[in-house]
Amino acid sequence: MHHITKFLFCLLPLCSLQAQYIDLGAVCQDILQHNTQLRALRQSSDAQLATLQSENTMGETSVEYSPFFRSGTNGLASSELIVSQEFKFPTLFKAQQKANNLQYKVWQKEYDIAYRDIVLSALDLCSELTASLQAQHLVTLRSQATDTLLLICRRRMQQGDATIMELNTIRLDSMSLLTESAKNQGAIAQLQMQLQQLGVSPSSLQPSSTPSNFNIKDIIATSGEINLAQANLTQAEQELSLSRQQWLPSLTIGYRRNTEAHESAANGPLVGVSIPLFSNGSKVKAARLRHTAAQYELEHAQSQTNLQRQTLQTEQQALQKQLLTYDTDLLYSTLQTLLRATNAGQISITQYYTEANRIYAILQEKIDIENQLHKSQTRLQAL
Repeated sequence: MHHITKFLFCLLPLCSLQAQYIDLGAVCQDILQHNTQLRALRQSSDAQLATLQSENTMGETSVEYSPFFRSGTNGLASSELIVSQEFKFPTLFKAQQKANNLQYKVWQKEYDIAYRDIVLSALDLCSELTASLQAQHLVTLRSQATDTLLLICRRRMQQGDATIMELNTIRLDSMSLLTESAKNQGAIAQLQMQLQQLGVSPSSLQPSSTPSNFNIKDIIATSGEINLAQANLTQAEQELSLSRQQWLPSLTIGYRRNTEAHESAANGPLVGVSIPLFSNGSKVKAARLRHTAAQYELEHAQSQTNLQRQTLQTEQQALQKQLLTYDTDLLYSTLQTLLRATNAGQISITQYYTEANRIYAILQEKIDIENQLHKSQTRLQAL
């Protein structure tokens, strides 16, 4: 009897334990530093920019040598040596360099979206992990209550006030709680493993009773799709401008030397001009079409982002209204009252389970709604 009363007094502090939190800022920092997919994207962008820069240089250096032979002449009758260097028109170098830099910005925006998606996946997993930890805490409370009910039942059986059916009900509930606890522990381990695969260190996943000061807007770039579409449009505008300048001629400067047998060599500078008279029109047309497509993509990204924002706002408001209907203090207080009433013999063990299971189901529903709300809030802040 003493042990039962002692537990009833300890039940209130256990029920009011603070929620467990995960340092989301540390999680995001780990992903930025250790995620292999993000590392590959960074290296790929740098490699592609280096390729574009290597192509925006002077043209090829050409060296040609032609020996000529003539009947009746010993050795070479004559020869020709041509050394030439091709150049783009000077303004094209600068225009192409600007286009390359804008293309690199497009790749950076694509990287920002990839980072955002990975972070959102990690935060969803963290929310699931928090919900699983809370569910496991709830199972622990139920197990403690079940242990107390077992003591109550055995005492009442000695007094002839309880039946073997009530004892079996408690044992079945204890078995069910062990199964649920094992299931929760497996889910927690799996969620932790998935987060570690994203690059999160185990130390960052240690739960704490203190919430971290975390704002997702300080971690990721918001309006990702709009920023990407805007970057694509700016790059398409530069490509259109560049294509219009492609009519400018390419220049060739070199040296030419001709020799004839028994005569002095003739040599002099070589200057050439290459003008794209027929190919540039189709390039301008293609660039103009890409520019128009980029404008439509920007409009689509803006409309889709606005639609997602409205949808998430509606969902968040609905979930917040649902949470307001839960009185957690009342639920835990009712559980304590039921246990005390059972101990005092005012209600049967069967009646206790009927009411307590309903309350535990409500508490689990609250955990699930909080999980959904956290996910919805995070995705809304990321838009």
